[in-house]
Amino acid sequence: MNSKILEELKIHEKNYPTHDLELVVVVFALKIWLHYLYGVHVDAFTNQKSLQLYMGSTAHVEEDKKELARDVHRFA
Repeated sequence: MNSKILEELKIHEKNYPTHDLELVVVVFALKIWLHYLYGVHVDAFTNQKSLQLYMGSTAHVEEDKKELARDVHRFA
């Protein structure tokens, strides 16, 4: 994980498991590039098995993490 992203994490986000932190990085990158991506179709790909589950559906996601998964769907 990039140190710039690590500095921007909220206190509670620093305690997330690794696969959730990887998802936070995806959301962070999409937010940075949003002004370039707005109005354009974007496909987000990953070779990270744990993230492939998150990016496909929110049905399996714990209730407190659904907002994070929805952010990925919204920005992707």
